[in-house]
Amino acid sequence: MSSKYFRHYSLSIGALTVSIVATLIWSGFTLSKRIADIDRLWVEYSQRATVASGALNRINTSLGYGGFIHNFKNYILRQEPQLVPQIEGNLHTARSAIASYLALEISTQEAEALQSVDNMVNDYEEKFRLTRQLVTRGDTPSQIDARVRIDDLPALKSILLLASQALERSGNKERETNEALKQTTHLIKWAGLLIPFVLLVGITTILFIRYVMQSNDKLETEQRYLDNLLDVAPDPMLTTDNQGRIIRANSEAAKLFGYSQDELCRMLVEDLIPTELRHKHTAYRRDYFHNPGLKHFSEKRPLSAQTRDGRKIPVDISLSFLERGGELQAIATVRDTSKWIMAEEALRSARDKLEQRVAQRTTDLAEAQRIAISATGAGVSKQVSYKVR
Repeated sequence: MSSKYFRHYSLSIGALTVSIVATLIWSGFTLSKRIADIDRLWVEYSQRATVASGALNRINTSLGYGGFIHNFKNYILRQEPQLVPQIEGNLHTARSAIASYLALEISTQEAEALQSVDNMVNDYEEKFRLTRQLVTRGDTPSQIDARVRIDDLPALKSILLLASQALERSGNKERETNEALKQTTHLIKWAGLLIPFVLLVGITTILFIRYVMQSNDKLETEQRYLDNLLDVAPDPMLTTDNQGRIIRANSEAAKLFGYSQDELCRMLVEDLIPTELRHKHTAYRRDYFHNPGLKHFSEKRPLSAQTRDGRKIPVDISLSFLERGGELQAIATVRDTSKWIMAEEALRSARDKLEQRVAQRTTDLAEAQRIAISATGAGVSKQVSYKVR
């Protein structure tokens, strides 16, 4: 090999080596930056999701059954002063949770939903003040209940919307993270072609795989957290796909229908509908997925569901939709309205009995007045007769 050729070869090898080293350094720097960006984005999202989920959970806990609604109803029925601090604490917790949620970067839709919830809290607070005045005045529970009824359906829909937004945001962040991880993986594969630095690339790959596993663990942790958020919801909730398959069911749904959560996740939503109505529901379900949006059904017609033992129970159903993993899913919130119906019937019966007692008392008073007038008239007649004699 001539010296001229050797120098040319050495320069070529040197240039190639420098190019490979430079490329490897650039690849390593880019890879580190991408990983740092993914980690930063995920940490930011995790912090936000924790605050948002915690705030939403506090709103549900402070306002739902076991919170304000439970204590407020007990106060109307029992009129016990010791319930007042609990109710005020529920309202304070709800306002604090709403403020925490509003402090985050949220969409216009979420802001409107939170405003709806805040309006409901204001209505609750106003009705609570009125209730305290009526209790002090000595009004009966029936009289108080008639004056302090609140339509909380818009706020409940807003809470469901916030939960749906949280799930949708989780899905978007998951896709964004997966895309970033995919791009980073391509970069590692390209760097792996640098044969002289296979070992270094291998070490980098091991570290990256470890990071990917940690990221997946974080994703699974977040998914479990969201599942737990669904599971602690005060109302029975089911998530289904467009084929009617139940994907997720919380513990309240299992209690309502009498199946375990695993059993529900192997069923179709039509299995929970009375037998004579199932053939119609398939067409309804297709229409719901074709025209997704928040829906509330009991406003149009009474609904019923069928439990494991064949019992039919009256229900109130709200339906919302979210897209997860490129698939549209429906979230159904099911409320057993049996107690509400029984309560309404009890109130109606009490009112009828009260009206009957008032009518009877009116009749008794009228009869007593007639007897008194007759007695008075008879006495005057006797006196006149005596004087004539």
